[in-house]
Amino acid sequence: MSESGQLKESHTEKDKELLGLRDIHETHQRESSTQLRDLEAQLKSSEQRVSDLSESLKIAEEENKSMSTKISDTSGELERVQITLQELTVESSKLKEKLAEKEAELLHLTEKESKSQLQIKELEATDKEKQSSSTVESLTAEIDGLRAGDSVSAQKEELEKVMESKGDEASMQIKEILQMQDKINKASADTVALTEQINNMQHELESLQVKKSEVESELDREKQEKSDLSNQIIDVKKALVEQEAAYNTLGEELRQIKVLLKEREEALNKLTEDHKEAQRLLEETGNEVSSRDSAIAGHEETMERLRNELEVKGEEIETLMEKISNIEVKLRLSNQKLRVTEQVLTEKEEAFRREEAKHLEEQAVLEKSLKRK
Repeated sequence: MSESGQLKESHTEKDKELLGLRDIHETHQRESSTQLRDLEAQLKSSEQRVSDLSESLKIAEEENKSMSTKISDTSGELERVQITLQELTVESSKLKEKLAEKEAELLHLTEKESKSQLQIKELEATDKEKQSSSTVESLTAEIDGLRAGDSVSAQKEELEKVMESKGDEASMQIKEILQMQDKINKASADTVALTEQINNMQHELESLQVKKSEVESELDREKQEKSDLSNQIIDVKKALVEQEAAYNTLGEELRQIKVLLKEREEALNKLTEDHKEAQRLLEETGNEVSSRDSAIAGHEETMERLRNELEVKGEEIETLMEKISNIEVKLRLSNQKLRVTEQVLTEKEEAFRREEAKHLEEQAVLEKSLKRK
């Protein structure tokens, strides 16, 4: 085979090799471009999710502040209930003391009534004595008729005074007995009223004790919910920091890939230009074999160097692609964690709304109860 034929064959092989390298480069470029577009789309989607989650975090922090205010209000409400309980307990003690006094007074009046009844019986006996006074009157008439002496008249006057005094005393005692009976009836009515008032107050105390227990339980539950919400906010902030770090790393890796792709494309273009230059020199040199061999050797060396550079760039791109794959896994896990956190925050928000409505309703009922007092 002539030297010219060998050169043409060598040139043909270089053309095939160059075309093969270009095909490989274009294939890698298409794959890299597709993967870059997917990663950029995923990055935008993740950024939107982070934005949404940041908004949810702000809402959660506002709810946390609202929960703190609610706990403060509930604590104040609990203090008011405790003060009311103390006041009612003191009032109940005073009423019990008053009831004991009324019962003692009623016992005293009952004893006094018994004594009065005994006095009535004595007066009835006195009335019987008065009946015997008719005999005295008869004797008095007889004495008047006989016109007895001064001593008999004096005895008559004294007896009339005694009878008048006994009558007045009996009337006074009867009046006192009636007044005492009125006092007994009034004391009995007061005792019944006080007993009923104490019973009502006891029921009210029991109701307030139950309400106090409910408020304390609600306060404990709200504190636990606040603690859970605070922990959830911390987790979300941590997830956001991790997500932001992953985005920054991914963005840097994407920039490096774009730089490598650009460098690889420039190297391939340089290789193409050198190949064209080799063809041009081959045509120009004609029969100048030594010059042609030197040019071909130089271009072969250049092509070998560029081929090595392309291989190195390819390995670097593969390494970056592997890193991107790992970052994608981290992003998926992070997104999954964010979705779970977002769902929990949503559930917490709904639960908080329900608890807030229930709390407002119970607070309104308690305020009405306190106003009635």
